[in-house]
Amino acid sequence: MEIGETVAEAVKENPKYHVCLGGGTRLPLNRNVDYFSECITEIRKRNPDVPIWIEMVPPESDDDIARLIELGATSFGFNIEIWDDELRNAICKGKSKIPKSRYLKAMEKVLNILGPNRVGCCLIVGLEPIESSIKGATQLASIGVQPCMLPFKPWDNSIFSNRTHCNPDDLIKASMAAAKGMIENGISPEKNGGCLLCESCTIDHDIYKLMISDK
Repeated sequence: MEIGETVAEAVKENPKYHVCLGGGTRLPLNRNVDYFSECITEIRKRNPDVPIWIEMVPPESDDDIARLIELGATSFGFNIEIWDDELRNAICKGKSKIPKSRYLKAMEKVLNILGPNRVGCCLIVGLEPIESSIKGATQLASIGVQPCMLPFKPWDNSIFSNRTHCNPDDLIKASMAAAKGMIENGISPEKNGGCLLCESCTIDHDIYKLMISDK
């Protein structure tokens, strides 16, 4: 596969590069596992050390997560999106068919195998009450999962295009809860992988750094 050659050339250019695998969900879900397994195998043929982060819907079996890790996956993102179950069912009609409990179990599996700072979860701030976003961030951090708080910003001409954008004050409140939870539970956004390392989409990293510096 070309992915192995591409990663090899990229790492030659910058040894600090890491790989982010995502790009949608295939049905049935075992197709995702097969696809990512093939990608990881091809990458590892040329580079045994480059970090490989996978963003995916949790597979049906924890054995599939273990299989991906055994092949060489180093971190994961399982994005619940909306913490409130009723609103999640209404907003995420496809994803909500996989219950939140399955997401949490998949996260626990990764933590049990890889340890801390290897799994995260994005929540969208602005589509549910701020109390719910804060609750989600706090509960995720309490089990060792890095919460990533993203502001709701609708695309033009989407079915949500007329919805109000995320209130900046609410984003700050949710991100402060996420940062506080990370500090209390030994999670560092600077030690994770993939998109969870990126500081461009959230203010979590900035608030985390401010809280750390104040200690």
